[in-house]
Amino acid sequence: MRLNFTYILLGVLVALAIVVGVAMTVLSGASAGDVQVVEIAPTPTPVPTSTPVPPEPDVGVYISGAVVNPGVYIMYEGSRLASVLLLAGGATENADLSAINLAVVVQDEDHWHIPRVGEEVPAGARTLNGDRANSRSANGNSAASSAQAEQGSDGKVNLNSAGVTLLKTLPNIGEVRAQAIVSHREANGDFASIDALLEVDGIGIGIIDNIRDLVSVE
Repeated sequence: MRLNFTYILLGVLVALAIVVGVAMTVLSGASAGDVQVVEIAPTPTPVPTSTPVPPEPDVGVYISGAVVNPGVYIMYEGSRLASVLLLAGGATENADLSAINLAVVVQDEDHWHIPRVGEEVPAGARTLNGDRANSRSANGNSAASSAQAEQGSDGKVNLNSAGVTLLKTLPNIGEVRAQAIVSHREANGDFASIDALLEVDGIGIGIIDNIRDLVSVE
């Protein structure tokens, strides 16, 4: 009787082991079937785009004469004289704009002179057609006559009539200082004395002493 019970117990254990094994197989198969593999696409790296760099103004133009603020203005390539005149504050009431082609395209290192009514354009400046005024003056005289007018009776450089070109021949007077002298003269009238150059920006007593024997005021 005890032997039969042992066989029965072993049979139950074997059956239980089989049931457990089958159940685990089914469960593992179901779990494997439920697993979903999701592939995440990588985030695309944005390709940097180059931003075009706008050009900088690099055309230096000197405008003088009958303008509110004569001086040197840095313009964009392709700018027209009308734009330079606008930056200079516009023309004064006595400007002779009929002598100027405001539609002309300015170039680097240009000197444009806005003449007053009845005024002769100084040598080196440009006028109606963009021609240099020192090629021939308004009354038909040659450039030599214009150059002589910029010098005093003693042959010295006349500070009250000399243009930028002649002023630049003086010691320590380059383009900037020469233009400053002309601009000051146009805005304030003739120099009463050589020492009056002290009123011009960038000119000190040392420079005046160096040119004193070379200039005059007439």
